[in-house]
Order: sequence, then structure tokens, then C-alpha cells
Amino acid sequence: MKKRNGMIYGMILFCFSAFSLFGEVFSLWPFHKGAPSSIVSADKLLNGESLRQERVTINGMDLILNTAIIDANPENALRTLKMRYPAGKAAMNENGLLFSTPPEKGFCRKILIVAPDGIGKGVMFSMSVPEKGFRKNPAWPHTLPFPAGAQSVHVIQFPRRNAVYGLLRSTMNKEELLSNIAMQLKAEGWVSPSNESGIPGGSGEVMLSPDAKEIMILGITPVKDSPYTQAALYRRKLN
Repeated sequence: MKKRNGMIYGMILFCFSAFSLFGEVFSLWPFHKGAPSSIVSADKLLNGESLRQERVTINGMDLILNTAIIDANPENALRTLKMRYPAGKAAMNENGLLFSTPPEKGFCRKILIVAPDGIGKGVMFSMSVPEKGFRKNPAWPHTLPFPAGAQSVHVIQFPRRNAVYGLLRSTMNKEELLSNIAMQLKAEGWVSPSNESGIPGGSGEVMLSPDAKEIMILGITPVKDSPYTQAALYRRKLN
């Protein structure tokens, strides 16, 4: 089960780095008790089997992340959500769906569905989002590498699983940014079984800590219509 969780959260990382929604990378936004039930109930449309409600910290704010297993693939899930929320906005690829309900009373519901090949079911993550968003440029954790001149965008702490996710932007191109981050990690003794950072056109890397007790997953993506490239990093313990 721990290996599956690691794979699932790895897929989340790459969905974060692969999608753009309203000009920004989709992120898990703050839960708020004031969100109207008409958007919170969006989760129930997909008849998911609830797994957990997990406390996380996003950009310094303590929040709740809802996780469930669903039978619907991304295409079917989008069809169902659009029937109830025709004005909802979405971004989708073969392994995932990002959906946002239309704003209502200052909130909207953000839903991320990940359907990795081989798992057979979709994993749904959801939160209610204050329309105005939350603090910018959060403090970057010392546990993640940070290239000179980069800008922090999102930092998500998962206390329950001893994991951290970070998203940053840089003016380096994709290859330079991946190489820079990988070199920082290698200087600290991290190793990469595949050495993707050494391959032209590489856009990601999986690295192991010197004691092989932690994993770091990197995803690099150019930001559309922007001089920036973004890097998504996810670090967690393996046991």
C-alpha cells in the first residue's frame, strides 16, 4: 500500500507540472467552512469511495485534503461534472483531469483526478477554493533544492506522510533547470538510477537519498506564453 501511495502522489506531481488552468498551474487550494454545499457536493457526483481527509499545509496555511477512489476514468468524470456544472473549467490529459466548478459565494471547488495506467481506478483529490486565492511566494523549505534566482510558487507539506511538495519558477530553460536541481542533489549524495537529467530533452528525474530511505521526484515544464520554466519537486520517506 505504501508503494502504491508513493506512485499515486508521484502522478499528482506530474499532473501539477503538466497542466495549466486559467494561466496558472492547478494547485490544491484552501478548504474553508464557508464554502456553499452546492459546490462541496461536486465530489459526490462521482460516487467515490472515501479514503481519508488529511491535514496539509499549503503556503503556510493549515488545510484539509479530501481523497477518494472512483470508478470513472477522466473522460467519464468530466462528462458527469459538466452535466451538473456546464460552466465549469477543465484541463485533461490521458492520465488525469483538473476541474473547477464556477465560483459561488466567493468559492469554487477544485477537483484533481489521477488515473495512472495499471491501477484500474481513478484517485480523486478535492478542496474548496476561496476565489481570491492565498499568499504568494511562500517560504521555500530547506529540504528541497532551490536554484539561484528562482521564484517559489507553491509549497505543500504532508505531515502525516513526512512529505513535501514544492513548485518554483525560473528563467532557465528546461534542460538547464533540470540539470541545476539534479546537480544540487548529487552534490548532497543523492543518486539517480536513470540519470534523465543527462539526456537531451529530459523533463523529469527520480532520485534516491544517500541512505536510500527517501525519494525525490522532479518534473520540469515550460510555462506557456511565458519566459519561465517551472519545476515541481516531491520528496517523501520510503518507509
